[in-house]
Amino acid sequence: MIVNSAVRYSIGRNTYMPGVISDFVTKYLSVLDTRTLDSIIGDITRKIDFADGELPQIKLWIDLKETVETEMVRRKIENLRLNRQ
Repeated sequence: MIVNSAVRYSIGRNTYMPGVISDFVTKYLSVLDTRTLDSIIGDITRKIDFADGELPQIKLWIDLKETVETEMVRRKIENLRLNRQ
């Protein structure tokens, strides 16, 4: 919940905070639960759509969203692999 709150607070800010949050999420990606990651993806997507592409530090947010999406795909593949065994 704290990570989601920090992401929501940071989206749209033109300060140092988006970089701090992006670095934190990326660093701890493997320990964040799937629900948190789903929420991050949704929050970023909605904010970009709402801002019609005019979001401060938009590249940072797009990059974070892609990083989180890649982790979600990795987890799905891993779950499929484990379920086959």
